[in-house]
Amino acid sequence: MSTTPTGTTAAQQQPGAPSAPNTTVVPTRTGSAAPVLVHKTPTPRLIRGLRNALVIVLLLFSGLTVVATVAPEMALGSSAADITLGQQLRGARATLAEADRKASVAFLAPATAASNGEWTDYQSTIDQVSAMLLRAAADHPGDASGLATVQTQISDYRRSVDAAWTLAVTGSAAGPSQFVAAGTKLDAPLQALATLALQSDARVDTGPSWQIGPWAVAAGWIAVASLVLSAILVGRRTHRVINIGITAGLLLVLGAAALASQANGVVAQSVKDVTTTSLASARINLDSRTTAEQAKAAEDRTLLQTSRGDTEWTQLNDSLTKQLTTLTDVGEQTYQTMLWNAYTTAHASVSPTAATAKAEARTTSLAPLVAFSTSAQNLAAQDASAATSTLTNAQHTQLPLGIGASVAAVLALFSAVWGLSRRLAEYV
Repeated sequence: MSTTPTGTTAAQQQPGAPSAPNTTVVPTRTGSAAPVLVHKTPTPRLIRGLRNALVIVLLLFSGLTVVATVAPEMALGSSAADITLGQQLRGARATLAEADRKASVAFLAPATAASNGEWTDYQSTIDQVSAMLLRAAADHPGDASGLATVQTQISDYRRSVDAAWTLAVTGSAAGPSQFVAAGTKLDAPLQALATLALQSDARVDTGPSWQIGPWAVAAGWIAVASLVLSAILVGRRTHRVINIGITAGLLLVLGAAALASQANGVVAQSVKDVTTTSLASARINLDSRTTAEQAKAAEDRTLLQTSRGDTEWTQLNDSLTKQLTTLTDVGEQTYQTMLWNAYTTAHASVSPTAATAKAEARTTSLAPLVAFSTSAQNLAAQDASAATSTLTNAQHTQLPLGIGASVAAVLALFSAVWGLSRRLAEYV
C-alpha cells in the first residue's frame, strides 16, 4: 500500500476533500472521526500579539482619561480654595495695618478718641484680625503653626500699644512715644502674612494634577497610531480591508482624545486667565490697601514724633505708586490712582510744624485715605470672586468633557479587543 508525502495512507484521505492551504492532515486512529486540520500560518500569533498590545495601550489611555477627569476637577476646586485662603491672609494683613492706622489716629487726640469710640474701633479691628487668622488656620491646617506665631507677634504688639494708650489718656507724652516705637513690632507679622499668602498663591497653578491632562492627550494619540497600525497589519494578513471592532475603536479613541484635549484646554485656559487677570488684580488691590494704611500710620507717627521725618511715608508712597501701575484692569488702575492722588495732595497740606497738623491728620488726610482703602478692599473682593467663579465654571465645563472621554476610551478598549478576537476565532 502506498503512502502520501505527509505520511498518511491514501485510504485515510477522504476522496474529493482537498487539504486546506497552510494545513497538515494529521492521521487518526482507526474508527475515529474526520482528520484534524492544523494551521501552520503565523496569523493567529500576530493577532494575539496585537490584541495584547492594544489592551495595554488602551488600558493606559483609559486609566489616564479617568484620572485626568478627576484630578484636574479636584485641582480646580483646590485652586479656588487656595485663592480664597491667599486673599484671607492678605485681608488679615491689610486689616492689621488698618488697626495700626486707627490706633495712630486715636493717639493724635487720645481724649477725643476715648470718648467717641475710636479706641474701641481699633480694638474691634485688631480682634477681627485674630478671627481671620483662626479661620485661615481652619481652612488650611498646614499654615496653622505659622499663623499661631503671627498671632503671638500681634499679641505682643497689642500689649505694647495698650500700655502706651494707658499713658496717653493721662496726658503723658510717654504714651505717644511708646506707640511710635511699637510700630516696629508689626514688621514681623506683616512679613509673615505676606509670605504665607505667596505660598498659597503658588499652589494655585502647580502640582501633579495639572500634568495629567497633557499625558492623557498624548496617550490618546499613541492609541490612535496603535489602532491604525493594527488595522493595516490585520487587513494584510486576513485580506479584509475593514475590521469593524478596530474601526469602531479607532473612531472612539479619536473622539476620546478630542474630548480629553478640549477638557485639558479648558483647565489650562481658566488657570491662565485667572492668574494673569482677576487674581492678579485682587492681590494687588489688597497689597495696595495694606501699603496705604501703613503710609497713613507713618504720617501720624511723624506728627507724634516730628524728629522721625517723612522718609518712611515717602518710601511707602513710592511703593504704592508702583503697585498701582501693575493693575491689569485699566479702569481699576485709573480710579485707584485718582483716589491715591487725592490722599497725597491732602497729605502735602498737613505740615508737621503747624499747630493744626494733628487735627488735619484726623480729618483732611484721613477721609481720602479711607476712601482709597475702602475702594481697594471692594475691588479686591470683586476680583477674587471673579477668579473663583472662573475656576468653578471651568470645573462645570471640564467634568462632562472628561467623563465623555473616559467612557469613549473604555468602549474603544472593548471594541478593539472584540474585533481582534473575532478574527482570531476564525483560526482556531
